[in-house]
Amino acid sequence: MKLESTLQNRVGLLHLTPMLDTVMLLLIFVLIGGSYVLHSGIEVDVPVSSSVLPIQPGAHIVTLAPDMGGGAQVMLNGDLVTMPELEMRLAEGRSSTRQVILRGDNLAPWGMGIRIAAMAKDYGYEVAISTGSPDSL
Repeated sequence: MKLESTLQNRVGLLHLTPMLDTVMLLLIFVLIGGSYVLHSGIEVDVPVSSSVLPIQPGAHIVTLAPDMGGGAQVMLNGDLVTMPELEMRLAEGRSSTRQVILRGDNLAPWGMGIRIAAMAKDYGYEVAISTGSPDSL
């Protein structure tokens, strides 16, 4: 004897729910994952280190890139600046964050990087030096 169901087939949102859950989880991962990426405005080849430090959101990012004359181009948060402009902007930006991340290319003169770190320390910033992971080799 064949049993028949007396329930009606309902077409609804039941099959749509797992797909919406998956899309929402992917959206959350993309939004949260983007905050862990350093954006400096220029690609630099940073030195490699196994140490990792936490990054504060909104930290000032100072980038040193080598130029053709053997010196370095200095960028603050993606904007090309001179040393006096950098000092002025660091003095003005103390209320927004207390951290400066120094990203320097392997070919950039690190004497300038040390001067920038000392300048940031004089204004009360915590200075972190950005490095690459050994896995990136």
